[in-house]
Amino acid sequence: MAATVVYGRFCGFLGQRFKLLPVVDGVCAFAFPVLLTFINCWNVNWATKVQSIFTFTKVFALAIVIIIGFVQLGRGQPPFGIGF
Repeated sequence: MAATVVYGRFCGFLGQRFKLLPVVDGVCAFAFPVLLTFINCWNVNWATKVQSIFTFTKVFALAIVIIIGFVQLGRGQPPFGIGF
């Protein structure tokens, strides 16, 4: 259930970015979980590789956000202005 919400948000982002119709967002949000379920049923080794790719991508994106934050703090620029 949570994955479907994430796919829906991601497809909404794609729809705004590439000016797609709202129907395409729904189809995209439906297709991602179905595709992953099919991959998992077809071959578990493929599912493991896909999951590893997703995990690497998430960790890599998190590392980039942390590095950018440290660089901004090193420059003396707080990333969110005067907030806290």
